[in-house]
Amino acid sequence: MEDLKVFNLDEIKERLKEEKDLTIQYIDYDREGKIYRGELETLDTNFYKLYIFNDNFMITAFNFGDGDIRYSEIKKSDIVDEEIKYYYLNDGKRLKVRFGKKSGIETFQYIGIVGGER
Repeated sequence: MEDLKVFNLDEIKERLKEEKDLTIQYIDYDREGKIYRGELETLDTNFYKLYIFNDNFMITAFNFGDGDIRYSEIKKSDIVDEEIKYYYLNDGKRLKVRFGKKSGIETFQYIGIVGGER
């Protein structure tokens, strides 16, 4: 497994500003462990766990406290023998997930949230 890299929010925002169809979900320290969806522009570092993903990549960041935030990243191109699955969420939407292997180890990548339109 790769070591977690130091997370710099400004660098991540700059790198991802051209990406399309980003999904951002996080668990906020101030909110009873609820999961929130947000926008890249308004994101701050007051989260416990953060997921930023689309069809091309997934970043998972962890806030260990005292300003120590680290992340891992998996890219679509890293995954071989892939299979796409859907998981139903409580709000009638589905989480689209890519499963496969990276360097011979089973892994996954969130791709997007679909459905729920009325």
